[in-house]
Formats: sequence, structure tokens, C-alpha cells
Amino acid sequence: MGSRLRLGRVLRGGVTLLLLAVLVSSWARNTGTASATDTSSKNVAPLMLARANHTGTLYVVGSVPCRQPLCLGLYRAYDTVESTIDPDPTFTTVTLPPVRAIAGRATGSLLGLVFASALIGYALVGSSQAQLLYATFDGATTWHKVKIPVGESIDGLTATGDHLYALFSNCTKSKRGCVDFQLDRSTLSARTWSGATIPFTSFDEGYSAGTIGAYGENVFLSEQSKSAPLLFTSHNGGVTFTKSAHAKLESVSGCYLTAVSTKEVWAECPTGMLASFYLSSDAGRTWTWHPLVHREYSNTGGGFFATAGYDSAYLDSGNTARNIYRLNVGARRVHAIGVLVCPAVDSAVFMSVFHAYAICDTNETTTRLVRTIDGGATWQRVTTL
Repeated sequence: MGSRLRLGRVLRGGVTLLLLAVLVSSWARNTGTASATDTSSKNVAPLMLARANHTGTLYVVGSVPCRQPLCLGLYRAYDTVESTIDPDPTFTTVTLPPVRAIAGRATGSLLGLVFASALIGYALVGSSQAQLLYATFDGATTWHKVKIPVGESIDGLTATGDHLYALFSNCTKSKRGCVDFQLDRSTLSARTWSGATIPFTSFDEGYSAGTIGAYGENVFLSEQSKSAPLLFTSHNGGVTFTKSAHAKLESVSGCYLTAVSTKEVWAECPTGMLASFYLSSDAGRTWTWHPLVHREYSNTGGGFFATAGYDSAYLDSGNTARNIYRLNVGARRVHAIGVLVCPAVDSAVFMSVFHAYAICDTNETTTRLVRTIDGGATWQRVTTL
């Protein structure tokens, strides 16, 4: 399973996903590295979550009180993943690369964080698109800027254990929006990029590609073309791709793909206000519709969808009663698990089938970090952040 990010959507967990800012202690200048400390007295308002791929390490971006336009911190914790009696984890302060304030955006110019491991991670920085990419190789103690193709923007980023996959586009050459899409790969050093030419459709209103799904050498990308939903698949780490049409993967902007094994791939396909969910168990060759709940799922209903290993997935149906559902893929069963009392979930990640974290947005100005250690049956506020 890869950690991934698709810009322009709420991060819900998974590669994906992963949307996430800068340390300020005298923090206003966005420079320096803070020492590792307990954060319980900092009054942090969480904004984004990022799980370090395949590990129990969790990163949280949060806002802290200050007199500057933007005061953000990055905090790291370790979750034991399986225990059902653990107290809240201890968070330590780490750092973020330079970011600036942008009106109306809580995280400023920080557009996302993706971690390939507990120590190796990437930060995407920009205004409307990510034009800068920073890397850390010491667990967010230090960051440095890495090169991306000149004139390009990053529209999506996925990290596996060995490679980075980035969807690049040029947003300056054409009045039609972002064009010239290229899906490139790099080693985790992010020093050089190379990729296969993919015949993406040209769009009059910008791109219509979903998130990149990757596991091992398998890479997947969905596109909603004008003629049919398309799937680009690579089985050699992004060196070459094949194109196939899949009517079930119809969406308004390409499906969000999450590969959880070499064969199993989830597709969340937005169809306007609603979304449909499909699962492929044969590396993208065929897709099966899955009724995660016996009701429609709204993209704007305040809930989330997240995978939890290769055999389980969770769906929060939003601000409704009995809203947490778990799908057992092998048994092909859906269970109503519990309730998360939260008007809107801004970000959610599952560390295992039992342990998960979510950022609950209670109103326009207040957020809190909540945690479950019993598979979503009950949720408690994390008091150590």
C-alpha cells in the first residue's frame, strides 16, 4: 500500500491521501528546528493527519496560538497499532519546511504531506498547485528542497517502499488550464524523475484524473475522459502503462484509487454530490460494486472512507446516527460498528483494523483529534496534543 495525496480534495486516509505546515515557536519566521517536547500544553488545533506508510508512526499538523498570520506545528507520535488498552500516544514536536500564509487556507502554502516510512517524507508547497517539493530523511527533523521538472506542478503524489510516483502537469502554457500530464517516478531520494508517456485526454476545464494507487510494482491511475472512464495500469513500477476502459468507474473527476495489495485496489468514484465504491481483486482488470452502507454516500456529508489493511475498509456515513461501518472484504459483509459524533471529519487514517485517528471539525473555528482503539465502536478525544 502506498501513502498518497491528491491535491484539491479532503485527505481521507490512505496513500492518499494523506492534506497537510510550519513550526512556529518564535515560530513566526518559519525557520529553525524545534526540539522534541511534549505538546500537551500547546493548545494545538489539529488540521491534517499523515500515517507513515506501513508503520505505527503518525504525523499531525496543527495550528497554535500566536500573533502571526500563520503559526503551524508538526507533531509526531507512535501508535502501538494493536493494543486495546493503550493510553493516548505521546506527541513530540518536529519541523516543517518554510510555508507562507494564504488567505482562507488554514495550512497556508502547505498543500500536503506524504510519508514513505517513519523517517522519509515529502511536503508539497504552493499556492493553487504545488510548485515546490521538500524531502526529509530524518523523521521531519530537517527538510531540504528537491528538484521537480522545470515549469511543472504536482497534482498528485504517492510513495511506496521503494518509489515515488508523481502526476505532473503544466499550468502555464495553455489558457485551458493544466495540460501536458505526465506520470513520473523516482527513487525515494527524489533526485531524478522519469516516466512513461501516457495519452491523457485534453480537457477544456483542467484535469480529470484521480489519485495514484500503488503497491509494489503495480501502479494505477483513473481518468474520466469525454468518451469513457479510463484506467492506466503498470505492472513494472511505472515504466510502461496499458490503457483500458471501465464503464463502472464513471466519475466527475477520476476515481480515487487505493491499492492495498498486489491484487486488491479500491476505487472511490465521485459522481457529483454522491460517490460510489468499487473493488478490484485482480489488479484492476475487473471491478465489483460494493454497497458499503444501505444508503447513499454523500461527498459533502461530513464522513470519510478509509482502508484498514488489505481485508477491511471503513466508512463514516456522515452526521447521522450509527454512522461507522466496517466492510470485511473476504467475508463480503458490512457491519454497523458504532457512532462518531462529529459534524464533519476533515482527515482520518486507520493505523490497523482497530486503531484509527480522525480530525473532528466541530464548527468553523474548532477542531479536535479523536481516536478509536476498538475498530470504530467508540471514539475518545486525544488529550495529549
